[in-house]
This record gives sequence, C-alpha cells and structure tokens, in this order.
Amino acid sequence: MIDAAEQFIVIVLLILLVAVLLYATMKLVFVVGIEVIHSGMGTDSLDQQPALRDLFSGFLLVLIGIELMRTISMYVSHQAVHTEVVFAVAVIAVARHAINVDYDHASAPQLLGLAALILALSAGYYLVHRAGPMRTGDPEP
Repeated sequence: MIDAAEQFIVIVLLILLVAVLLYATMKLVFVVGIEVIHSGMGTDSLDQQPALRDLFSGFLLVLIGIELMRTISMYVSHQAVHTEVVFAVAVIAVARHAINVDYDHASAPQLLGLAALILALSAGYYLVHRAGPMRTGDPEP
C-alpha cells in the first residue's frame, strides 16, 4: 500500500515537474527572443549587461529542473537516488548562484564560503564519479 502511494506521488511530482519545465522553457525562449529584438547589438561589453546574467541564470534554472527530472525518473525506475545526479544538481545550483552574486557588494566571507562550497561540491562529484556505480549484493571490501 505504501509503495503504491509512494509511486503515485513520485509520478505526480514528475508530471508537475515536466509541466513546470515546459513553462520555464517557453518563457525563456520568449525572454531571449524579446531581448534579442530589443537590445540588438549593443555597445556594452558582455559583462556589463545584467540582462545576460539573468538569461544565463534562467538557462541554469531549466538545467536544474532537467536534472531533478532525471533524478525522479531514476528513482521511479531503480528505486534509488543516484548520488552523482544529486551532486550535478547541486553544482549547477551553486553555479547559478555564483552568476547572480553582486561581487561589488559581497563580503569576503561570503565569497570565501561560496568558493569553499564550489570546491567541496566539485571534489564530491569527482569522488562519486570516480568510484563508479555501486551494485547491490557486492561484498564489502
């Protein structure tokens, strides 16, 4: 009974996530189209255009949603959460945050904390990826 309810909830979450991703992707396409039409080939350098930061943030947000959808799909098919995918979502989320940081007003401890988080997640992702997939039933080393 609990397994059936859990399966139902996970499938509902997956359907909702697909709907949200479709909406976010369509909105991002619309925003990119409007931005291209209105800005044209401006004379500002790329790093001085806050709209570009917002666009990159939007792209990364959609990628986070896709990775979450992959995580839920893997959970449905394998009844397990794959740590590598979770690390990938976390790395993308932190990268999105790093793009949005106002470096002119951020304090040194905030930037050091963000750097430490990036390093820790990258190291964790590397170690999990290097370890490879774990199989159930294998004897412990």
